[in-house]
Amino acid sequence: MKVLITHGFSAKNLGDGLLVEETIDIVRQAFGQDTSITLATHYPETFDLPGIRMVRSAPNSRGYSLEYLKLLTQFKSFDFIVAVGGGYMRMGYPLEMLKTGLVHLPQLAATALAGKPSVYLPQSIGPLRGGSLRPFRALLAKTSRVYLRDQRSISELALPNAVRFPDLAALDVSRSLETRQVDPLPVLSIRAIRGTVPAGIYELEKLLPTFDTYIQSTTGGNNDIPATETLNYSSILPREELMVPSAGPRVIVAVRLHAALMALRAGHYVVHLSYERKGFGAFEDLGLKDYVFNVNSFSPSQVADLVDQLLNNPEARAAYDQAIAGTEESRFTAKSRLIADLQALSPSAS
Repeated sequence: MKVLITHGFSAKNLGDGLLVEETIDIVRQAFGQDTSITLATHYPETFDLPGIRMVRSAPNSRGYSLEYLKLLTQFKSFDFIVAVGGGYMRMGYPLEMLKTGLVHLPQLAATALAGKPSVYLPQSIGPLRGGSLRPFRALLAKTSRVYLRDQRSISELALPNAVRFPDLAALDVSRSLETRQVDPLPVLSIRAIRGTVPAGIYELEKLLPTFDTYIQSTTGGNNDIPATETLNYSSILPREELMVPSAGPRVIVAVRLHAALMALRAGHYVVHLSYERKGFGAFEDLGLKDYVFNVNSFSPSQVADLVDQLLNNPEARAAYDQAIAGTEESRFTAKSRLIADLQALSPSAS
């Protein structure tokens, strides 16, 4: 079985790296550990994936690599094509349109033309402005299945082959209902949005007690270090300290969705300030719709109050835990359904 995984980005963006890892795991569970996998990815040098062929998908100043151009003509040679989950197909403003057009559109077009079983794992797609909705919709309609992780993408695309599905990183979030104490210091993890940190974050900073911070991404235009350095934080928490199940629970305000989801997987209490539609769908799937806000229009005092409740009120933490636990069964069974769906779509099932 030869599988092509498309639309990889960088392991230095920890959320994108996690989605690639989850995708590989899904592929191997569906088709076997000996599956031959090729990964098209923006920054192959950031991944440590023994046994997997990697091809750079992003152009440099001299254009695309010959290896990538050759790969685009060989999509038909694969038995199955699987696109990494994420929110990379956006045509909202000029720079975004350029990036999507150069990096992601060729892979989507080659997938649509290949005529092979193909799926797009849980996506948020859009906005698709400037007349881009119709061609993107036509290409996506030629794939076998498009899993969409928010209702807005479902409504705007209106694809016959679309299925509402949770973010892969949310599938395994679980929560014990035992009473737990939390570290008294909250964590604020941020990023710039179109080059600027939203003003509300600095208003929130003033309302919080002393806090630690955490950096989710350090790659290219997704480098969170400059934005983080504008905060008056106590310390920067490394991933190996914060994002592991053995870490003591913290109360975290996170702007990046996968910083939020990875923190939830590690057992923390998270308030998410979302900059895209994907965050609202993910937190709804987790039973946490009261803990997600638009980063550009949220009330700093409301978020600060939630942080205070989670820090100091055991009943608030118990309700948070119960909300997650109440969605576990549906999310846990979703992965089994996804694997069965891929198997049903594979050539060996026909």
